[in-house]
Amino acid sequence: MRIFLVVLFLTPILWASSIEEYGINSGNFVVFIPTITSNKMIVALHGSGERANNFVQNWTKEAEARHYYVVVPNSTDPNGWSGEDMNRIMKIVATAQSTYGIKRTLLSGASSGGQVALLLGINEYPYFNAVQTFMGLAITEMGQYIKYQSVKKNRRPILLIHGRKDAMIPIKYAQMNRDFLKSKDYSITYWEEPNMVHEDYRQDNNKILDWFERLR
Repeated sequence: MRIFLVVLFLTPILWASSIEEYGINSGNFVVFIPTITSNKMIVALHGSGERANNFVQNWTKEAEARHYYVVVPNSTDPNGWSGEDMNRIMKIVATAQSTYGIKRTLLSGASSGGQVALLLGINEYPYFNAVQTFMGLAITEMGQYIKYQSVKKNRRPILLIHGRKDAMIPIKYAQMNRDFLKSKDYSITYWEEPNMVHEDYRQDNNKILDWFERLR
């Protein structure tokens, strides 16, 4: 599988940004390649019921302006993520980092994708520099599989964003989630957006990348 992915990632020199779709059954993952490339990448995990070829559009404007690759895997089941997706996500991430010479990777996720982002960002910390979620919760059934790191240098910074108008996951759960992750000695940045509902809040994209680029 790894060899297959490496072959697919070998993309010719491009003179404009592009969105490439790869994988068995067309679209196991999507890659946005900016016109001017760099060694920075966003891995974006979609919410339940969403698909990569649409979800990647949430990041393309800022990624093009700021020279980020964007890699968006699809869940095997369109209705949501499962344990069988985890190894495949990590193979895609590792191959993209190797192929494109990536040095800094932000792992982002929305809703159920945010839960997966917390799981992988904490458990698979060597692959990521930071984690950012919209509506991402560690205080869920999936949270039992998170292996919190006891060594400080292995704990990646986490940015949590939640909307005060979110009717699906009320703000009180976001606050509980924030406090829980802080209790695990993680560096938590937490933003409550007054007009945000249950959504991938694109208005914050540049603020998120500003936060990420300040990290060292």
